[in-house]
Amino acid sequence: MDTNQPIRAGLLLSGGVALGAFQAGVISALCASGRLQFEAVGGSSIGAYGAAIFAGNLPERRAERLLEFWHRVSKDSLMAGSLAPWPHPRAEYARSWVHAMAARTQGVAGFFRPFPRLGSEGGGPGLYDSSIADRTLREMVDFEQLNSGETRCCIAATDVESGAPVWFDTALGAHISPDVVRGSGSLIPAFPPVRVAERLLVDGGLSANIPLEPFLAATRPVPASPVVVVIDLFSPAGESPGTLESSHERANDIMYGAQTRLRLEGLVRERALEARINPDAPGTDLLLLTYRTGPEEAGPEKPFDFSRAAIARRLAAGEAAAHAALACLDALPSTGAPGLRVHEVDTFSLARAGTRAMASG
Repeated sequence: MDTNQPIRAGLLLSGGVALGAFQAGVISALCASGRLQFEAVGGSSIGAYGAAIFAGNLPERRAERLLEFWHRVSKDSLMAGSLAPWPHPRAEYARSWVHAMAARTQGVAGFFRPFPRLGSEGGGPGLYDSSIADRTLREMVDFEQLNSGETRCCIAATDVESGAPVWFDTALGAHISPDVVRGSGSLIPAFPPVRVAERLLVDGGLSANIPLEPFLAATRPVPASPVVVVIDLFSPAGESPGTLESSHERANDIMYGAQTRLRLEGLVRERALEARINPDAPGTDLLLLTYRTGPEEAGPEKPFDFSRAAIARRLAAGEAAAHAALACLDALPSTGAPGLRVHEVDTFSLARAGTRAMASG
């Protein structure tokens, strides 16, 4: 697609704890390209944090603030840092496990900390206290800017009592606060539910790991952007597991990644019917980017590896994926045709190339 004008776009971010650094890498590169003019953003869990930072800052500061957030929450384990260089091929994998266990047992500064005993923030029991993220959010997000409606922002959470998804959508007049963002990331039983008004909120990923429907359904409250970038942190495709550890990892990847694909398939059918009923209805081209982990990741505990090396690796992977997404965008003949078309960007080849580069290095 050949155009000299920025293309109106939406941005949707999944949950995935520390894997979310991949999203920051993608966003940084997309913002630097100047190719897309983002008018809407949505997120769930760690994606809610990213969406809030994105919508709660001026366009020229968004990438900078996202990178600052990941710099703040990156954490190296002293135990892993004190280990002597280990020539074993899986040394980085072992270090990743040490870093993940350090975050599990000690918490992450400015994000969460273990309760001194089985605790509660008032909404129920949990292992970790996320109230310390309130200060981080208030320092990094201008909530007046976020709620101004200048950039539409939609945060997905789950009502712990009904199990229903809850959308906090500024396009519908919802007010997004730090508690809404924290509630979207409260994955029980690790984190207690967060009370917002009359609801007890838990992780949005339990019902909708990406807020697709408010932006893409035929019943969407406002017109969809002609291009929507979706960044998923879990891949439903992967190798058959050979160990209990890899089985656990695959279960998590499938549980969240397949959820997104199934919902997208339903939305494609829905929008095809919409196009038949109303051929003039504007369509959407969706670029789907998925984070592909390598053998150096800590299996099922990879989302809790906040080490500087892991964050840097994910940021770099995101930047490479963004360039692949822009190449995919260039290959599209046009945008705006009726219906919803999903274009899955090949991040698998990028991940394999990165793994080979690490092995050769």
